[in-house]
Amino acid sequence: MKRKVLGIAVFFLAVAMLVSPVMAIGPEKALGKNPNLLGPSPWGFDLVLDNGVVHGWIVYVYPVPKLDWILDAGNFKIKNAFVVTDPVQVLGMENKWLFLSPDIYYDLLVTIYEVPPSFAEYLLSMHPEGVYNKWNFVGK
Repeated sequence: MKRKVLGIAVFFLAVAMLVSPVMAIGPEKALGKNPNLLGPSPWGFDLVLDNGVVHGWIVYVYPVPKLDWILDAGNFKIKNAFVVTDPVQVLGMENKWLFLSPDIYYDLLVTIYEVPPSFAEYLLSMHPEGVYNKWNFVGK
């Protein structure tokens, strides 16, 4: 009986993993099919959702592609997020939730990611209370 329940549970877990909505690696093929997908930008692609969530597939910035999650601090509160005080701290914090105030987020975009200042100001206008950020290297 326990094996039967375990088998059913594993089956449903496998089905849930296969049908869950995720951004596939290589979003270039999804352009034009998903209205929420923006790109290509100078660094990659973004999947922007109405609730303030941005899933970024950053292809061009690093030798190894990076998957980036940004949550609008106006809509989300992550209690255990590390508060970043210097943009350089972000580079050593893979797979951790970070809180970036608007000033730190601007500095990160301009100094580390080399985003043009006018475009960085546009991105900040979308997140006036700051952002929660989490990133991972993917691929090799």
